[in-house]
Formats: sequence, structure tokens, C-alpha cells
Amino acid sequence: MKHSQSLRSLQAAFAQTLLDGEHLPAAGLFRARAGSTRQRLNVYLNHSRIVQGEALQNIYPATRRLVGEDFFANMGVLYGERHPLRSGDLRTFGAHLAAFMQRFEPLAGFPYLPDVARLEWACHESLHAAQASGEARLRESAPLRLAPHVRLLRSPFPLASIWDFALRDHDAAAPRLNIDDAEPCRLLIMRPRLDVEVLTLPEEEWRWLAKFDVAYLMDDAEAPHGRAWVSRGVLAAADEEHRLSRE
Repeated sequence: MKHSQSLRSLQAAFAQTLLDGEHLPAAGLFRARAGSTRQRLNVYLNHSRIVQGEALQNIYPATRRLVGEDFFANMGVLYGERHPLRSGDLRTFGAHLAAFMQRFEPLAGFPYLPDVARLEWACHESLHAAQASGEARLRESAPLRLAPHVRLLRSPFPLASIWDFALRDHDAAAPRLNIDDAEPCRLLIMRPRLDVEVLTLPEEEWRWLAKFDVAYLMDDAEAPHGRAWVSRGVLAAADEEHRLSRE
């Protein structure tokens, strides 16, 4: 029992060290001098930071291109210090990057960048979310909700154009993207098949779909329009959406 308790203490302290890099497990739990213990732990700690940095790069490729590789890497280190990974699931790391960028003083002159990050996080969530069946049926008195893989995002900036521009390869003669006179955007992020799609919607349509962020019962006049979105996998029966979101 004593050995089991020591092992649990060691594992908890080791995990805490990887999370914040500050807590050194008691030297008595190791058959090594404390200095040697720190050196060994630093190997795991540095690897953990590298892996977390790579996770951010994979989730935010457009943001990374817009700010530059070195800037993004340094920002990622600061972000990790403020928002350390609290689980073993790397997919959750980066959830607060947009909010972090909103308050990050070096980006104060680029107000569109946090919204680009929000778009990329929405794409990331959509990619890993459950997918509702395209064969869902509209039933009388049955409310609908947005399918688990669907996200709605709005911004005063032309996010879809910025995102697409950032991910394309440009030569020196390529025209620059002008966002000064661009219209605000209303976006639908979805994963109808294997790949995530980003669609720009008219404001009226976006607002209509936004009603389904919570369970919403359509009236008869809305039903034909709703069936079209059900067939595309954007809307699902509220009970099915709830079941899939818990799986």
C-alpha cells in the first residue's frame, strides 16, 4: 500500500511538473540526486512544450502565417504559461488563444487577428465533433438544434477572405488583400463529410440558423426551409444532437 501511495504521489507530481514546469517531485521518490532529477525532468518538460507548440501550429495555420513563424512561436510560449494544458487531450490546448490575442498588446494594431483565430478554433472543433445523421426526420412537435459539428461565427471583418488569403501561396506580384472597405461577415462552419467547410451566409439566413443554438420548434411555414438544412446535416433533432454531443 505504501509503495502504491508513493507511486501515485510521484505520478501526480510529475504531471504537475509537465503542466507548469515549477513543481519538482520530492527527491526522495527518485533514486537520484535532485539536480539529476531536474535535468531528467527538463527533457520531458521541453518535449511537452514542443508538442504543445506544434499543436497550436496545426490548429492555427492561418494565424501563424499572418503574424509570422517566430512571433507565433513566442506568443505560443506566453500563451502556454497563462493557459497551461490541464488534460491529456492536446485537442483542448488553444481554446483560449483568441481571447489571449485580444488582450495581447503587440497585436493591438491588428484587431482582425483574434477573429481569425476564432474562425480557426471553430474549424478545429467542427473537425473533431460528432456528426448528426443526414437522414434525420422532421417530426411534428419535435424541436431541432444545430448539429454538433456546426458553428456560427460573425465578425466585422471579412474573415473568410482573410483566412483563405493567409493559407494560399503568394508570389511577389500577388495583390494585397484590402479589408478596409470590406463588409462584415456571417459564417457557417460545418463538416458535412470529411472536410470542414466555411460558408458565408446572408445576415437574415445566419440569424435564422442562430435560433437553433438552443432547441427550437419551427412553425409550419419554416418547415420546408428547415428540411433543406436537415438534409445537409446542419440541423438535427434535439434529442439526437444531445446524444451525439455526449458520445
